[in-house]
Amino acid sequence: MTEPTGAHTLSDALSDALAATGRARTGIPQGKRWTVIVDLEAGSGVTRAVARLHDRVSDRLVGTGQARLAPPDADVPGVADELAAAQALADLARVMQQMAHNEVEGATDVGGHLTTPG
Repeated sequence: MTEPTGAHTLSDALSDALAATGRARTGIPQGKRWTVIVDLEAGSGVTRAVARLHDRVSDRLVGTGQARLAPPDADVPGVADELAAAQALADLARVMQQMAHNEVEGATDVGGHLTTPG
């Protein structure tokens, strides 16, 4: 993967990486593609994020997160966005794991645990 160039924030680095990935995908045979879109909204010291997983059919899986600026905290531009987005993505991952667990349990009629590395 191409290293982001000129990135000053995590958002800049992500934009650079996505652009590089898009260029690298030209000509690759089409398979499954899932896209996560994170919407951010800030106001009154709170930043809220909603992460939606889109496939070619729907955007039914959603994760949420928020970041709040505490009174002694310095307002560093972009940090609240990054924290809220990270929480929303972590919540989306939890939702996806629970959905997979439910589908396996329903398909096998056997209770159990899905394990993930780490």
